[in-house]
Amino acid sequence: MILASPDQRYALALEPENESYSKWWRISCTSDNENWYAEFGGNTPVEILAGFTDALLAPAPETTPDVWSIVQKAG
Repeated sequence: MILASPDQRYALALEPENESYSKWWRISCTSDNENWYAEFGGNTPVEILAGFTDALLAPAPETTPDVWSIVQKAG
């Protein structure tokens, strides 16, 4: 099974295998200036896959988030 983003930039493939820790999910990007992929096993929580794909389709932030203050507050 293969799903593609509306702009055809990203693809999500599901290819179950016998071992649950082997790659089941493959998310890839093939465009003029990007060419990468990420693979996830069968035990990967669906929330992680959803968060990953949602982040790909979200617009880029206008400013860089200040993560350092969060780390400092956490100690």
